[in-house]
Amino acid sequence: MIDTLVVYGKWPFRRIEFDWIELLEKMDENGVEKAMLFNVNGAFYRDAHEANLELFEVLKKLPREVERRFIVMGVVNPIYPGWEHDLNFLLESGVRIVVLLPNYHGYSLKDPALSHFWRFISTHDIIVSFVAKFEDPRQRHRLDANDLLENDVIDLLRTYRNLKVILHNFGYSSSLSIYLSNPDHDHLFFDLNFFYEVPTGEPTKFVRIVGKDRVVFSSFYPFRYYKAGIMKLIETGIMDSRDFERKFREALKWDSK
Repeated sequence: MIDTLVVYGKWPFRRIEFDWIELLEKMDENGVEKAMLFNVNGAFYRDAHEANLELFEVLKKLPREVERRFIVMGVVNPIYPGWEHDLNFLLESGVRIVVLLPNYHGYSLKDPALSHFWRFISTHDIIVSFVAKFEDPRQRHRLDANDLLENDVIDLLRTYRNLKVILHNFGYSSSLSIYLSNPDHDHLFFDLNFFYEVPTGEPTKFVRIVGKDRVVFSSFYPFRYYKAGIMKLIETGIMDSRDFERKFREALKWDSK
């Protein structure tokens, strides 16, 4: 199994500890082969790419057998000068997934000036992760960014139908609206981090509508208790499905062998 969202770095609004040993133990306990991670410092550095370089440096210091268990997601700011250079660097480094944080970097997905960026992403078969939020709005620091808007994502997917997209940390209503607006989008995947079982059973209802092959696991470590995401997969029956992760692995072009 692949964990599609692990967050390295320093969260500025509350104390959150990242522990490599604990993370590896949790991965082993839950049958997770690899984890996709990015450096959240990229949300706050003036040059987001510095966070990518920082993460590469950290990973190089780990034992080789540990480093190989992680898939780097690069943070890219498409309105920052030199974004194309940054993307080429990531591609040359073997990175095929980028995290976009428009709500932190201050741009709109509808900005026509980004058309060249989206064409670059599509041409190079890059997977895009949108992280809607990091905290529940009821717990959010007043300086934290607002949620990424679902309508912006809907319009983007309608315009660029060949984009490969993972929607991380969107709620049930937003995820359902995005799916129903783009039900035929081939490579659109969702995690269940901000879906709630009580009182309405959101994860199970969502899976029945979109299908098991569109749902991915993400622990959102260290922001969330690792087992929470696993329990949602068990409750929905996804863990027992042959289709679970098949379509996503095809999009990722990754084989555990």
